[in-house]
Amino acid sequence: MKAATTLLTTVLSLSFLSTAGAGTYGSVEPIANPTVIDTQLLRDQPLDVRGAFAERLLHCGIVDRVIHALSTTRAITTINGLNTHFEVGAGGFQGHTNPAYVYTVIDSGPNAASIGDIKVLTDSLGYVLSQGSAFLLDTENTASFDFPANYVVLNFATPPSLERSAALFDTVGRIDPQIFSTDTSGYTQYGRAYLSLESNVPDAEFITGYVQAAAQFGVEYTRSSVGTRHSSRGVPPSRATTGA
Repeated sequence: MKAATTLLTTVLSLSFLSTAGAGTYGSVEPIANPTVIDTQLLRDQPLDVRGAFAERLLHCGIVDRVIHALSTTRAITTINGLNTHFEVGAGGFQGHTNPAYVYTVIDSGPNAASIGDIKVLTDSLGYVLSQGSAFLLDTENTASFDFPANYVVLNFATPPSLERSAALFDTVGRIDPQIFSTDTSGYTQYGRAYLSLESNVPDAEFITGYVQAAAQFGVEYTRSSVGTRHSSRGVPPSRATTGA
C-alpha cells in the first residue's frame, strides 16, 4: 500500500460480487506498512504463514475492538454485526500479494450502515493497522466516495485460496509488468472475484493483459466501466500456464 491518506475508491455496478444485499466493499491489510513499523521479518514469510497471522489477528478481535471503540464513543452508530461482515482475502500491490481484511457492508434498507460511518470505520482500521491507505468500493452510488475508476474482474469458479489468487496476479505480471509491478498496479479478492483497478497504462494495454491472463489461467474475464461492459470465458484450468 502507498503511504498516503486513506484512498476511498468508487467502482461502478459490481454485480459480480455475490454477497446478497451488500452495497459497499472494503479492504485493509493487517500487516503494518513497513514505513510505519518494521515488519520485514513477517513480510518475508511464505504467504500461508502471513495468512495464518491475519486469521489469528482477526480471531483475536482486532476488528471487533475497533468497531466497539467507535460505537461506544458514538463515532459510528450504524455499523453492526448484521450489516457488516469481515473475512480474510487476498490483496496485491506492486507485484506482491498479502492477506487483507475484506469486508462487505449493507448500505441500504432498514438496517443500513451510513456512508459516513463506513468512511470512519475504514479510516480507523487503516490507522489502527498502521496502513497508508485502504480501499472502498461502492456498488450503486458513484458519488459516495472519491476516485471513480475503470476496473477488471476475473471470476474464479469458487472462492480461491490466497496462493491461487497470488498465482493469477503472477500470471498478469508475466504478461505485462506495467499492470503488475508499478505503484498503480494491484488487486483485491472478494469471494470468487478478483478485482483490479486500471493501472496507469492505456485502456487497450490494460484490457489486453487481463484478457490474456484470464485465458491462460482459466477464469472468467469481465470488464466494467462507464457505459461499457465486456466479458469472455477463459480456457479450462488444466491449460493454465501457472500450473495452479
